[in-house]
Amino acid sequence: MRLKPLSPQLEAKMKKKLSKLISKNFKNNILSGDGDIRSLIILGDGDGDDLVIPIVCHHLNGEKTVGITKPVNPRIGAISELPVILPLLNVNKIALVMDQEGDELKQLYKQIEKKLRKMNVKFEKGDADRRLVRYICKLGPRKFELILIISGIDEMPLKMHKIEDHLLKALSKLSKTEYDVGDSKEAWEGLDKSTQREVLLKLKDSRNLCLGIFSQHSKGLELLE
Repeated sequence: MRLKPLSPQLEAKMKKKLSKLISKNFKNNILSGDGDIRSLIILGDGDGDDLVIPIVCHHLNGEKTVGITKPVNPRIGAISELPVILPLLNVNKIALVMDQEGDELKQLYKQIEKKLRKMNVKFEKGDADRRLVRYICKLGPRKFELILIISGIDEMPLKMHKIEDHLLKALSKLSKTEYDVGDSKEAWEGLDKSTQREVLLKLKDSRNLCLGIFSQHSKGLELLE
């Protein structure tokens, strides 16, 4: 699966980060400026997602091009972009990737569904897992699927669950050392760049490691195919 950033700013940022922390070849292979898009990935959170999601997509269907965007409003606020996105793009499947943060999952889903109702989006809940939910939606005449992917790992005893949970879990597997941390984002950002790059390269090179660590992300993004 290849990714087509929808703004020059996001494209420039992703190119720079992917080249620096993985490789220029990987950046060239995963990012595309061509092709019609029928599916879209919305990044609802910070700096880790635009590194991780390209790696997960690298291990999925290599023939498909999917749009990717990062709205100004984070997390649940990103849903506000739907009335803007749908008239502009001919997409029928949208995946929103966001951190759990400190919210209870059940409460988080209630907030999201309340937001959809407030925006006059009619929906039915389809396939659901603990951190992966598919909504069958309709906004005016447009029908689409909203695939909600919540980052975080339950087995890590943290108050705040984020995409960095998964990166630290990968580091733990590779180093055979458990990391007892209070905040996974702070712990990941506190690592030296060479260690971060080593983990990212291992995730890029090992499909089993990547899809196992990022299980809800891989299952959710596969629904875009």
